[in-house]
Amino acid sequence: MLVQAKTVNVATAGTLNQYITTDEKLTTTELVVTGQLNGDDMRLLREMAGVDYNDNATTGKLATLDLSQARIVAGGSSYKGSLMTKDNVVGESMFSKCSSLVTVKLPKTVTSIETDAFSDCSAMTSIVLPDSLKEMGDAVFVATGLVSITIPEGITRIGDFMFYYSESLATVNFPASLTQIGEEAFSGCPLTTINVAPGSRTFYTEDGVLYTADKTKLLLYPQGRTTATFTMPAAVRTIGSASCKEAQFAHVVMNSGLTTIEDYAFDGCAQLQSIDMPNTVTKVGPFAFNKCTAATSTTISTGLKSLPESMYAQCQKLNNVVVPDNVENIGLTAFSNCKSLTSITLPARLDTLGDLAFNGCIALTTIQLPQHVTSLGKGLFYGCKKLETVTMPTGIDSIPYRMFYGCNSLKEFEVPQGVTTIVMYAFQGSGLEKVTIPQSCTYIGDAAFMYCTKLAEIQNYNATPQELGMFTFEQVPASCVLYVPKGAAPAYRAADTWKEFTDTRERETTAVNGPVAASAVEVARYNAMGQRLQAAQPGVNIVVMSDGSVHKSLVR
Repeated sequence: MLVQAKTVNVATAGTLNQYITTDEKLTTTELVVTGQLNGDDMRLLREMAGVDYNDNATTGKLATLDLSQARIVAGGSSYKGSLMTKDNVVGESMFSKCSSLVTVKLPKTVTSIETDAFSDCSAMTSIVLPDSLKEMGDAVFVATGLVSITIPEGITRIGDFMFYYSESLATVNFPASLTQIGEEAFSGCPLTTINVAPGSRTFYTEDGVLYTADKTKLLLYPQGRTTATFTMPAAVRTIGSASCKEAQFAHVVMNSGLTTIEDYAFDGCAQLQSIDMPNTVTKVGPFAFNKCTAATSTTISTGLKSLPESMYAQCQKLNNVVVPDNVENIGLTAFSNCKSLTSITLPARLDTLGDLAFNGCIALTTIQLPQHVTSLGKGLFYGCKKLETVTMPTGIDSIPYRMFYGCNSLKEFEVPQGVTTIVMYAFQGSGLEKVTIPQSCTYIGDAAFMYCTKLAEIQNYNATPQELGMFTFEQVPASCVLYVPKGAAPAYRAADTWKEFTDTRERETTAVNGPVAASAVEVARYNAMGQRLQAAQPGVNIVVMSDGSVHKSLVR
């Protein structure tokens, strides 16, 4: 039988158990306590609310707890694990996992609430914080059932992860005294309204959206708001870290004059249809548009020189991207798993492509890497199953680790002259049928061509057999033909691993400026340093024709 309500005055700390019978401990639903409460009393309250001091569940049913006229004091045994009570402090994890609690009123003398004090109180929809409260730790209300919260005047900081994934929290009221909001304090909360008390010198709200007092920085857009379009005020210059994370708008209008978009700003905005930046933006932080899974297009600011880590990662419907002329660096996983990306135009001044920049772009069929690129990241095209054609820069010295791993549609590839190393796993599991290895290449790493089961022809231009790692050509068909320079066949037939190719042929060379067949066309062009050219350039050009002839010409 449930005990609906009970009122107890604990005159001496540690004696609450004298007023609560064994039956009442697990059947009381409403409790008002006055007097002094120490660790022994708090241990009992936890058992009444669904969990013991070792975090084991109980059958306690306490739903309403009123401690407004009580006082927490030091002493007694631990209330949870080794945690002890302190005077006027709601201690670390004091009510954590109290699964039956719905409504709580704290003592009017409480000055501090410590970390995790109410974490995982999933049924708790309401709590009254006293005016005496001056500080709160991190993660105090993680995963609660709170619907609204009013922070009392005097509080200056809301800690990191304070209300993290309290999935019913719709309204929050901030005091004028508040000056700081911690990282991801409201992440996962379906907020619809944010209010700030009059007189705040730090924060300002407009239409329920939180900004700095001078309105120049957007701090927090309510995740639960369902407005289709969000238009930023003209004064905004910075979109803060995770400020619009998981927002539900379909369109966002960024104001002219905006300069900075910080990390995770629009992370997880799954309904955002397009990402359009004004050209005044000069800095974007990592993961800024990560997981904007509905966005089909983007306009990138011409003021950017770098696209940061995971800027557009997992934007699964993004299909066509033009990177502006000023961009020099594309960071780690910038376009990773953009599964609908079919076309990307890269600027001529691009210098660096980070690791896994296009990893998992399974719709990408062709890409032209600018000649200015000098640094290619690991796994650059990892898993790009439809990639058929890649125009490579001539200023690189290696084909990186797993650059073309699993590129099933890549049939032919010419390693640029100047490359000295093909790094391990570079082409593992690709669909290569023909590969050309330049004279400059001296080392091919472990499993570089492993599982290239369709490889039928290797054109190797180095007269000296390259040093090979382990399993370099593992599972390459025995029928693959190895072409080497004239006079080099004996060396290849004697070299470790190379000697396993059963069909090694010497390539016939044609003297420079020898005769050219009437039907021959140009297939490649190099400068005097052996670097591949995309078009004729002033100076000596070496031209390779389709009939195998090589010609030298002077371009003025």
